Amino acid sequence: MELVVVVLGGILALMQVKTNIIASARIEWAQNFRKLMSKLLTDTNMLNFHLKQVIELVEKDQMSEAEKLYNQKIELFKEVNESTNQIKLFLNNHKENEHIQLQELIEKYIVKVNDYKSLHNSNELIEMEQNIIKQTQQMLKQTWEDAKTLNIKEALNITWSKKNGVKI
Repeated sequence: MELVVVVLGGILALMQVKTNIIASARIEWAQNFRKLMSKLLTDTNMLNFHLKQVIELVEKDQMSEAEKLYNQKIELFKEVNESTNQIKLFLNNHKENEHIQLQELIEKYIVKVNDYKSLHNSNELIEMEQNIIKQTQQMLKQTWEDAKTLNIKEALNITWSKKNGVKI
């Protein structure tokens, strides 16, 4: 009888460790994702600001200054593109509805950011950005709740469903 209690205690302790690891990974994912979203939105704001300046210079027939400023911001274009791609890789757009919605919002936003005509309509870009922030906050809150409430039964489900395809 004592052996059964010791074995069960050991199994429960291992499952608790696994649960803690999963919860920590979810929290780390959320922290990394939050930083990446912030970087994307900050970089797109900076890009919009500088592209407006480029357009103003072109409209004033100051082509050499416009070209110089544009070329200085090529690195920022690359960073926005890199952040967008990293965010897409963070999202599970095959199962998670919130992730799908966020990815769609980001893709529409990036299209607008890259459309120089939309630069004059900054209200639309601000509204799109606010929608992205709201969706990100909801998604991160859910991730936090999932990490907070993860329990041993869920850890068992994860283990058994991956090995046997069986859901408990």
